[in-house]
Amino acid sequence: MGRHQRVAADLARHFLASHNTERAIRYTIEAGEQAASRFAHAEAAQQYALALELLTESDDVALAASVRRRLGDELVDLSRRQDALAAYEAALVAFEQLGDTTGQALVHRGIARLHVSLYDITSAVPHFDAALRLWPAQHADAELAGLLLDAARANGYGVNGLLATEFAQRAFGVAERVGDVGLLARALIEVAASMQDVRPKSAEPLLTRAEALARGINALRTLHRVYLVRGVKAWMSGDHEQALAERTKAWEAAERSGEVERAAYAIQVMAGGCHWLGLWARGRATVHDAIARDPERMREMHVLRATLAWMEGRTDHARALAQAGVASGKRRGDLQDVFYHLCVLAEFALETDRPAEAEPPAREAVGLARASCA
Repeated sequence: MGRHQRVAADLARHFLASHNTERAIRYTIEAGEQAASRFAHAEAAQQYALALELLTESDDVALAASVRRRLGDELVDLSRRQDALAAYEAALVAFEQLGDTTGQALVHRGIARLHVSLYDITSAVPHFDAALRLWPAQHADAELAGLLLDAARANGYGVNGLLATEFAQRAFGVAERVGDVGLLARALIEVAASMQDVRPKSAEPLLTRAEALARGINALRTLHRVYLVRGVKAWMSGDHEQALAERTKAWEAAERSGEVERAAYAIQVMAGGCHWLGLWARGRATVHDAIARDPERMREMHVLRATLAWMEGRTDHARALAQAGVASGKRRGDLQDVFYHLCVLAEFALETDRPAEAEPPAREAVGLARASCA
């Protein structure tokens, strides 16, 4: 923790002890912001919760709503989703009463991000739509770029690849105009992710530039996303060793960021790489680690449990889980997940010398890919 960050936390405690509520609120919020900036999400949530306790004695409804929204953001990163949703809903009511459309937009973005953390795209997209609709036209700023990037990523999971590309490109233009390096790196990644040309060399110049920018500011979330997208490109080109190497780097970045959901997801995709490369002992250990980290989310990760069942020799159960994953992905509107489960079903059939059973899921996966590019 830097000296200035220690000062903020110390000042918050000092003014709290001396019953100077106004200054205690100010420095408690500042300490929360600083904790969030260094990925200390539990500490940030604690500071914001304390600030809200102090604000019960204040009539500053707008500030309390803003703190609740920030608390929701930190709780999402800690995978405390029910608590996060409660904080967001309380903030949204307050912003609606105040007529603050920017505040409402930011809360809708947070709720959407919560649903994306569960890959419930059907629930996430309406909140992104509401956020973009409510966003003031005159505020083409860094917050708008961040919102566009989150919306691009969510639409990329569904069939609307063209809308994902549009949002990513708009965000890139805003990020360049405001000169925000972190947002520029994120925009480069989402433009690369939405490219219809899946060959790794097509996206690599964008990803290389994004990685350099992210490293320069120690943006761990952004580095995590760089490695995941690069891993997907490698996997789709058939280079499973490179895909696993990139997914391992994604996991390392997620670990350093302290975000449970990102780390659990990175482990899940690493397990898939271990399966394809025949590293089954490592794959089994990886899956058990992911389930232990985020059991709520892992219940929906049918492919993760299917991969574990397959590597443990429970082939019929593995197929059933993969089929359930296809149905779950369709229900949640996560067609990228549907595509992935269909590929796994085809792979399972090929590994057991059943090419006739591999053809239907493979053809459906190809159809989804074509629809996404149409």
